[in-house]
Order: sequence, then structure tokens, then C-alpha cells
Amino acid sequence: MQTAIESAAQALELFPGDKEILFRRATMLQDEGRLIEAVDDYLQVLSQPAEKVFQSIDPGLAGHKANFNLALAYSELGKTQEAICQFRIAINSLPSFVPAWEALGRLFARSGLWNEVRDIIESMPATPEFRVPCSILTCLDLDWNGNTSEAQNLLEKTWRETESQECLDELCRLLTERGMHTSALPFLEQLREARPDDSAVLHNLGITLHLCNRSHEGIKILQRCLEMAPDRIVTRCQLAAILEELGDLDPAHSILATGLELFPERSDLITAIHEFRIRHNAKS
Repeated sequence: MQTAIESAAQALELFPGDKEILFRRATMLQDEGRLIEAVDDYLQVLSQPAEKVFQSIDPGLAGHKANFNLALAYSELGKTQEAICQFRIAINSLPSFVPAWEALGRLFARSGLWNEVRDIIESMPATPEFRVPCSILTCLDLDWNGNTSEAQNLLEKTWRETESQECLDELCRLLTERGMHTSALPFLEQLREARPDDSAVLHNLGITLHLCNRSHEGIKILQRCLEMAPDRIVTRCQLAAILEELGDLDPAHSILATGLELFPERSDLITAIHEFRIRHNAKS
């Protein structure tokens, strides 16, 4: 990724007014977590006069998509009001732009602004592409008001009628966060069938199997997750904790030690293995 960012910087030296190159660099910076730099690039995209060297096939790059990505960056930086403003500009620019509506609704929900969430739900265009985000935001509101069962039923209904994986993701999140692990399990299995190479799905499935007293199955799933994504430190630490809980101390220590060899700079791994050794040296 760094090479691509540097290549974009070189291209901008040659064509400083090209918004498409600037937008592409901004998205790469954002993906790398370099949010302040990404914000600067998006603001340039939105403020500079058009001077295209290469004809973009997507005119939205200098419009609603830049506003949307800028809003996401602001949200991650904790600049909620700036994010709300940019989401609204994106929606006004293209009212059919579903991601901006949903992201704004979710931001309101995270901020506890439930009246605003309901305003978003009521204002969404009544077209098929808005059905899933409307259901998801409605379920967030229902759950916040203590109607978890009703939220679950609506998500299940929407998922079965639309086959939307986003609904399935939200259903799994709702059930696991509410401690309804047995209910979540079949839906997590459905997600695994749909996305067998998604390490986040495998992590959640493995942990849920453990919580459903199916630890040995969960361990195999978590091991598979680490094979696919060895840098998932949270998976590594939780797998070690499960093995330790079951009395499998050598494999638990090995999981942590291997992680430390691969990622020696990770302070969370250093802490985890240090605490593990203290616990078991003290016992011996």
C-alpha cells in the first residue's frame, strides 16, 4: 500500500490538479488509518476547481463519494458534527445514495440521538434498495427501547426475504451482544457458509461455540481463523485463554509465544504472555 501511496504522490507532482488521483490517494491513506492526511486530501478534492488530466469514469469521486468518505474519516476521528454535515451533503447531492443514509443513521445511533435515527428512517426513500438499511436502523431503535425480540424478528424476516448478508451480520451482532449465544449460533453458521474465508466470521463463530459449551469445535474454528489471519491478536489471545481454561497450558503458551515471534512489537501480546507466565509460575 505504501508503494501505491508514493506512486500517487509522484503522479500528483506531475498533475497537481487531478482530482481522481487525489481521491485515490485519499482512500489509500484512509485504509491505512492515516485519517488526518486523508481528510486533507478529501478537502482538496472538494474545494479545488476541476482540472482533469484523465477523464474519470465516476463523476461522484469529486462529489458525493468524497463527502461520504470524508464523513467516515471525521467519524473515526471523533468529529461527529463534521461527519453529520458531510453525510448530509452526500445525501442532498444524491438522494438515492444508500450508504450515506445508513451511515448517518448508525452515527446517530452510536451518539444516542434516537429522534434523529427515527427521522432518518422516516425520510428514507420508499424504494427496494432502502429496505435493508431501514430495517437495520429500525432494529437498532427497537433494541435500544428494550424490544430485542421484535428487533430479532424483523431482522430475520428481512434477511429471509432479501437474503441480505448485512441483515445476517446485524442479527448475529444483536444476539451475541445480548448474550443469546445459542440463538446466534445457526445464523453464524449461515454466515460461515456465505463467507468461508472471512476471518471475523470465524472468530465470532469460534467464540460462540465455546460459549455454547462446544469448546473443542470452537478451538478448531479459531485455529482456522489464525491460519487465515495470523495478525488477529484478539483471536490469538482469546484462543489461548480458552485453552488455558481447559487446562491445555502448553498449547495456550505456544499460541501466545508464536504470536510474539511474528509480531514482537505488539504490547498486548507482550502483556498477555507475561501475565500467563506469572500465573503459572506462581502455581508451580
